[in-house]
Amino acid sequence: MPANSDTTRSRCGRLVDSCPECLAERNYRPSRESEEENRNPLPPMMKFSTLLIALFITTSAVADKSAFEQHGAHVHGEAKLTIAQDGNHLEMEFVSPGMNIVGFEHPPADQAQTQAVNAALAILNQPQRVFGFPAAAGCEPSAINVHTSSEHHEHEGADHDSGETHSEFSASYRLECADTSQLDHIGINIFKLFPGTRVIDAQSITDRGQKQADLTPDSASFNF
Repeated sequence: MPANSDTTRSRCGRLVDSCPECLAERNYRPSRESEEENRNPLPPMMKFSTLLIALFITTSAVADKSAFEQHGAHVHGEAKLTIAQDGNHLEMEFVSPGMNIVGFEHPPADQAQTQAVNAALAILNQPQRVFGFPAAAGCEPSAINVHTSSEHHEHEGADHDSGETHSEFSASYRLECADTSQLDHIGINIFKLFPGTRVIDAQSITDRGQKQADLTPDSASFNF
């Protein structure tokens, strides 16, 4: 018998027309939007992080080495803040070792530590609490992505057989500002919220140009 759509057998061995699942598979046609998403499976925050990527590339080529960079990307007491502005869009990313935020870097060992992590995530999910924006700039958050990550590092030598775990808190924000000409500074409340933070290596690229500053509790404002 000639093969046709009525008699073609599916991968499961049944006739396609007698297998509802096979019919659905045969008839499914993804929309153009679905096809585009499949070709570009980027997380929401990645879709608007090109400015931050450009900042990393540019500043690494022209900025002086800060203490943060000299000692590596994971130093207790130190954190990193990047700021990028394009038109009315403002993007910020804050990365810090877990020690600065909750006082430990291993997975939570009890309820108190779990609550500490959850409380820190809740705070970082409030950019207008973490940072101070000039009221005249009218900056409002439009996207927020906060998470923790950890890596286990093995060390050579008998005294370090077990290695150690390094964890980080990362927070990415996108804000829409009504008037970026009024955005002449950003206040940094991180030192008060997370006292384990001693230095923040802050870098920016905005309409005002590029800038790098080492922020401390005594100098907790990034001025453009």
